[in-house]
Amino acid sequence: MSSRMLKILGAVLLSGLLFSPVASAAGRSKEAGVVDYFSKYKGGSSYDQRRVEELYQIVEETGITPEWVDVDIFLAENKVKRDEYKRIVIPHTANWFTVKLLEGMDDYVKSGGLLITTSSLLILDEDESYNIKGKASLTKLPSERFLGVYGSSSCEMKKIKVQMECPLTQGLKRDTWLDLQIPMRGREARNVSAERVIDSDRIRKDKVIGEQPFLTFKHMEKGACIYLVGQIAMPWKNIKDKNMVQIIKNIFSAETLDWLCSGD
Repeated sequence: MSSRMLKILGAVLLSGLLFSPVASAAGRSKEAGVVDYFSKYKGGSSYDQRRVEELYQIVEETGITPEWVDVDIFLAENKVKRDEYKRIVIPHTANWFTVKLLEGMDDYVKSGGLLITTSSLLILDEDESYNIKGKASLTKLPSERFLGVYGSSSCEMKKIKVQMECPLTQGLKRDTWLDLQIPMRGREARNVSAERVIDSDRIRKDKVIGEQPFLTFKHMEKGACIYLVGQIAMPWKNIKDKNMVQIIKNIFSAETLDWLCSGD
């Protein structure tokens, strides 16, 4: 962990206080934008679109007011509009992005935004066709920069364990394996440079093959990127697992925003 993050964590743990809410709100008047991915990217299924709509509902149920944003909000020419948002959320069915879009995510984080993703942002839209059936390849740009985690293939997760005491784990038991009432799907994740907040088991073909990151963050300059590896794919009212409900609330809390983002 970087010396900067150790200082931040130490201050939180010793004093029990968080950064002033004014800091992260500076210059950012909108609480959250949810990327309406398939309004621009073609080739997705009705299943994929439902997952996007459900994510919007989940954000809304946390008590903040989200807005739909176009995927092109990450382009350089849309920086002013992009930086109006305190948080921008990417659904797990959004996988294809151009280099320009990924670089915009990097800039958003560095500029003081909180990027929240349930996608590993693994696939590069090489020809900028905005078509998930177009020319594509795997990319390490996010994992080597703002995401800090490389996720590929897929696996199942049935239990989680808190690794760090911070606003993202408020209300959760630490150093104890917690069973998920409903197993979650997600990428096989390998940490590169992110902070591991919660770990999970990694299951493939009903066999436990190790442990991996489940919830991470990477702080860069003024902002941060949070990656929830376990994919949220159901309406909030149907999420019965109290630990997952708590994790989602923590991700979108004002405390987490103020802790990770220093604003403009």
